[in-house]
Parts: sequence; C-alpha cells; structure tokens
Amino acid sequence: MDLFPEKLNPAREADLAFWRGVVAHYGANYLAWRRSDYEWYASHFGDLYDVRGLDGLDLGCGAVRAASWLIGIDRRPGVWQDASGGRHESFPLVVGDALALPPQFRPGAIDLIVSNHLLEHFTEPTSALAYWASLLRPGGRLAIVVPDYRHTFSCTQPDQLADPDGHRRDFTLPELVRAFLAVPELELIDARLVCERWSVGAAAERR
Repeated sequence: MDLFPEKLNPAREADLAFWRGVVAHYGANYLAWRRSDYEWYASHFGDLYDVRGLDGLDLGCGAVRAASWLIGIDRRPGVWQDASGGRHESFPLVVGDALALPPQFRPGAIDLIVSNHLLEHFTEPTSALAYWASLLRPGGRLAIVVPDYRHTFSCTQPDQLADPDGHRRDFTLPELVRAFLAVPELELIDARLVCERWSVGAAAERR
C-alpha cells in the first residue's frame, strides 16, 4: 500500500485524512520532496499494512509521520530554529530521546521502526541501530533512510560542527550497509538508492 492519497486504499480513511492535512498545511511541494523516502517505506513493507494489533514507531518523526498509525517520537516538540537559523517543526505523539525511549516501549515488543534522516545525527550509528534492534520482536523490521552526503552536505562543514543538532556522520549506501551489518541481531533484507541525488535506505529484520 502506498502512503500517498492518490494511491491509497479508499478504506484507509485515516491515512487519507492524514495526508490531506499534510498537503493543506505544508503544500504540495513538501509532499513531493518527501515522496521518494515514504514510498520506499510503503513499497518495502506493504505486507505490514494490515496494521491491526501492530506497534510501530517513527523515530525522529519531525513534523510528519511516515504513516498515520505509527507512533511519532521526537525529543523537541513545537517550532524551533537550528544554529544556522533554519526553521523546524516537530509534532510527536510522544516526546522522547530516540536513544533512550520511555519505559512503555519495552524491548522485544515493537513490530516496525522507521526513521527518516535521523541516523546521520549520531556519532555512533551502529549503537543506535543495535538499540533499535533490541526493541523489535523476532521478525520485526527496521527501515532507515539517510541523506547521501555527497549530494546534500557533510558533517565536516562548519555549520554542522557548530550546531549541537547537526550531522555527525556522513553516509553513502555502502557506509549505511556496513553499519547494519555490524549489528548481529539484524538480518539485512534491502539496501538501495531511495531518491536520486538525495537519499539512500536500508532495511532489516530482527533475527
């Protein structure tokens, strides 16, 4: 199932309303900008989109969750500016640190975790992946999208170094794959270019 209104199953009125609201608030350009990342999630995890009884998290959700049924988690709610003056919005359902989630999210209890453009903000991305893997039930899935630094920007740039919330690791697809393979609890099941000159993604199942 696709996450975008023109392709959604009409029975999924919650997601239809959700994405209509996104378009109304942020405009069609914002939706188009995120289309490739979110369509990758939807196409890869299509078999999980009978969501009854499933528990899913969108870590570092920012202003928009990847799907309406996911629990969005972010550590900074509201509207804020980064060190360079850039404006950001974040509307999580749960306020929390993606590396130390509140206790209601028990290890081994989550069916699906997605994270869009978050992993690059951590100095030790493999540790983050290992922690997220610990939250998944056996067979649960983790899907990550990160920017390809060669076409966006590098963590070595002065503005990133000066920003407490800036990028801390540079990723290409091979580097993202290596981070996943370093976590023995995860079995890599997909890795690919997600959006030309923008992002790469990888997905894994909990062994």
